[in-house]
Formats: sequence, structure tokens, C-alpha cells
Amino acid sequence: MKNLCYQLVSLIPPHHFNPPKDFLSQQDQLEQAAYYIKKLRERIEELRRRKSENPNHHHHVLKLRDLGGSSLEVIFISGLIRKNIMLHQIIAILEQGGAEVVTVTISKIGDKIFHTLHAQAKVSRVGVDTTRICERFQELIYSS
Repeated sequence: MKNLCYQLVSLIPPHHFNPPKDFLSQQDQLEQAAYYIKKLRERIEELRRRKSENPNHHHHVLKLRDLGGSSLEVIFISGLIRKNIMLHQIIAILEQGGAEVVTVTISKIGDKIFHTLHAQAKVSRVGVDTTRICERFQELIYSS
């Protein structure tokens, strides 16, 4: 049972734990994992609702992945039809969160444009505020 709990908690992104999971009891970790799952379900329902309201609407996908140390990867997928979110907005959010973009790769597959950004902390001992960056990304997606 302990191993299953560990596996569950390991699937939750670190920035969703407050305080960090190393400082939480196993019960608190499970409660935060349950809360995270609940939020994911709510988001899925919201996206399904939005999709059913407008089936031709192209949603943006924006993912942030902490690569450890002081490095981040951001993957942004957009449709060709809808270009409300600009690359400079994503870069600005990263910079405001303490990151510096190192590389950007852009490719087109079908009707989608894939942007992959690699960033690192401007000051490695300070790090990057991934929680705030994720919040700002969500605001950007839902406001566009």
C-alpha cells in the first residue's frame, strides 16, 4: 500500500504541492493528490463543455515541464486558425517568473504549430517560480 501511495504522489507535478511534498505527511500528500485529481477532472469537464459549445474552436495546449536543476521546457501547440496567443507573451511570462529562454524550436504539422522553448533560471540559486508561471499561462489561455 505504501508503494502505491508513493507511485500516486510521484505522478503529481511538484509545483502542485504546497508546502513541498517532502514536508508533508503521507496523509497530507494523498489529500493533495486527491485535490489535484479533482481539479484535473473539473478542467476536463470545462474543456468538454467548451468544445461542445463550439466544436470548430481550436484550443491551445501549453505545458510546462520542470527538467530539474534550474531548467524548464515549455511546449505550446496552437492551431493555424486561431493565433491569439503570441510567442512573445509566453517568453514574457517566463522572464517575469525568473527564467531566461535559451532555445526556441517551431515546427508545423498539419494544421498545428508546435513551439518548444527551453529556459533556465536567470539566477540558479534563486530558481524559477513555476507555480506563478503556470498560473499566468492558464490566465493567458483562458483570456484568449
